[in-house]
Formats: sequence, structure tokens, C-alpha cells
Amino acid sequence: AVRHPMILAVKLWALAHLIVRGDVASLLLFGGLLAWAVADRISLKHREAAGLVTIKSGPVRNDIIAIVLGLLAYAIFVKWGHPALIGVAIIP
Repeated sequence: AVRHPMILAVKLWALAHLIVRGDVASLLLFGGLLAWAVADRISLKHREAAGLVTIKSGPVRNDIIAIVLGLLAYAIFVKWGHPALIGVAIIP
């Protein structure tokens, strides 16, 4: 259903950080990454229309495995990784 999940993830991540951070450095970093993700998705759309890129779907089992492992990694990072690496606890 999602044409390019990694680009969507970068967009959501950058947007979430833009919402909670208002300083100029964050605006430059996360705004730049959001702009890159939007431009990359537009570029991918044009390349698909020109027939230069084809996106093939694999078995649904692989999607389920990726989603479960991704959510598990995300939960671990939110609980322990973000406070340890960034110094800000997402969940108090």
C-alpha cells in the first residue's frame, strides 16, 4: 500500500521532530531531511512513470516479518536507545 516505506518513515520522523523542536538548527536539519524525502518521492514517481524503476511486491509473509521486527526495534529504541544516545527520554 505504501509505495516507498523508507521515504515515508523519513518524512514522518522529520515532521515529528520539527513539531517538537523549534530552534533554527533543528529547522535546518529536520526541514532539510523532510525536503529531501519529499523531493526523492517526487523523483521516484517520475522515474516510475518513465519506466526506469519498477517496484515488485514480495510475499506478504516478508512484510509481516519486517513490520514485527521494525516495531520491536522501535520499542527498544524508544525505551532505552533514545535516552542513552540522545539524552532525552521519549517516555518518562
